Amino acid sequence: MKIVFVADLHLNASTYGGDEDREGLTFRSKDHIQSFEWCVDTTINEIHPDCMVILGDIYDNHSPPNNVREFFGAQLRRLSDEGIEVHVLVGNHDACKLHHALQDMMGAAIPNVHIYYTPSQVVLPDGSVLFIFPQSEPVERQEVEMRDYLIEHIKQWRAKAAAAKQMGHATFFCGHFGLFGALRSDGNNNTDQASIRVEDLESLGVDYAFLGDFHSHQWVNTRPGLIAAYTGSLERTNFADLATPKGFVYYNSEPVNEYANTGFPNLRFVENPHCREMYLIKGTLEMIREGVENVKRHCDEAVVKIDFKGEEAEYRAFAAVEEGFKDALEREGKAKLVICEKHMLDSAQQVRAEALKQEIVKIGDVQSSDIDEIVVNAIEASIADENECKALLRLHEEVAAEVWARRAK
Repeated sequence: MKIVFVADLHLNASTYGGDEDREGLTFRSKDHIQSFEWCVDTTINEIHPDCMVILGDIYDNHSPPNNVREFFGAQLRRLSDEGIEVHVLVGNHDACKLHHALQDMMGAAIPNVHIYYTPSQVVLPDGSVLFIFPQSEPVERQEVEMRDYLIEHIKQWRAKAAAAKQMGHATFFCGHFGLFGALRSDGNNNTDQASIRVEDLESLGVDYAFLGDFHSHQWVNTRPGLIAAYTGSLERTNFADLATPKGFVYYNSEPVNEYANTGFPNLRFVENPHCREMYLIKGTLEMIREGVENVKRHCDEAVVKIDFKGEEAEYRAFAAVEEGFKDALEREGKAKLVICEKHMLDSAQQVRAEALKQEIVKIGDVQSSDIDEIVVNAIEASIADENECKALLRLHEEVAAEVWARRAK
């Protein structure tokens, strides 16, 4: 049995996309479309699986353009014509309280293609079982909390999972949601207390759990007996995506050495070699000047972001040469798009920010990646008063209380 797991296509996403063409698509939308076409080509021509599971967020919103719908339908038919069963989960971006964007595919009734808007069990030809948990109508309408809804279904599914495993069949959980502690699409860890927990997945008793929603490809830390992962998106969406590879996961019931790139004998991560190149240049004026010189040598058709932060004098110096930097990247480097952000720093705020950071570090057990975000939020939310010492102390107390409360939950 061979199964391809892929997630978060976001076919009509246009972040950093620029102007639309005559077809109503930005170049970034076309990047996402081309990435899924690469995935289908690879699946058909190289892997020849029995089925593909698409783990939600086919579209970036619940009302995609008709030409994007047409493209997705054509790819499903290609897979269907090859005899590949396709199981498609509705994701949170595909749904709204009134409908979901995959209803046309349900109505088309393409052979071998199944769309899921309710939790379902699927028995594959070899006896393997898929437990499917998409974004569902009760959750979308906020009639039930997602975690409660999942736990309810886990109780119903547990016996089926145990029976299948006893018969020697593989069992898979396929879901679309944010997992507590996992790396979010913005590069920070998920600290939403209402999120589903790893222990919830472990309690089902399946062999594998593959998830969509967070775009970073990552293996989840689980107890022995469960292998879990976010397959990640196929294409880069933002600059937080630079830290993780893009592609999909392929399961083969026959262990083969070539699949050892995941550390698991039955699993292989297939990386997309055609992602849009993205470069982030940040720091002081001199650091950005050096970064532009380095990047312009190899940024052909890339998306480049310049992120400058500095105090007033350096801010004005940067503003004077900003267009020159953009021109060097676009004209000399042939970058597809150059985004420039600049922020003027307040020296007093920097003193307060550093004090806040030190206060948070003292508390302990705080994710280092979260410290900057907590500090920025606290600084931006503060109102300066006449007594800076009292204001700073109040900020310390507020942030400390927030972190302690988070740890206690």
